[in-house]
Amino acid sequence: MNRKKQFELTEEIKNKIIAAAYKDASCLDRISVWRLISKSEEAKFLFESYRATAIAVSKLSEEECPSSVIKTIEDKTEKAVSNNFINDLYSIIFARPAISLAMVLVIVSVITFGVIRNKTVEYEFTQEEVIEADKQAQQALAIVGNIFKQTKTTLENDVLGDKVAKPLNKGFGILNNIFEGEQNEIN
Repeated sequence: MNRKKQFELTEEIKNKIIAAAYKDASCLDRISVWRLISKSEEAKFLFESYRATAIAVSKLSEEECPSSVIKTIEDKTEKAVSNNFINDLYSIIFARPAISLAMVLVIVSVITFGVIRNKTVEYEFTQEEVIEADKQAQQALAIVGNIFKQTKTTLENDVLGDKVAKPLNKGFGILNNIFEGEQNEIN
């Protein structure tokens, strides 16, 4: 009987272990790596070796590092980081959460103050204006009522009578003649 390993160290898991060793992993990844380390000797050995490397690299001073490596790093970072508005905005929002929080609070307070300060305007109408508006509303409703009456008459007489009822009656007449003809043939 072949026994399978409990798990296999995939590239994704190895990348999480490396990130945790260099303290670049998220909290959830760190927790998953710690659980993995507690269960697997291979994962524990890998983590400890990368952790030792990370500590050794962090202790290196600029003088101990070869100048070709420093030059390569400077060239790559200058290409990657360009001075533009998007990078500045990104760095303000995500690199400095306190500034981001302050900006959100300022924006929310300005919007809230604007909504609270903007009071609804109350109109006062005279009795004559109310009577005139009532007359206009009655006239508008009367016009709409007349239109509905005309539409009802047109619908009942023209559309239903001519377009629906006549062809329907004609069809029933044809069916009736067919059935009467079959009755005569049977008898």
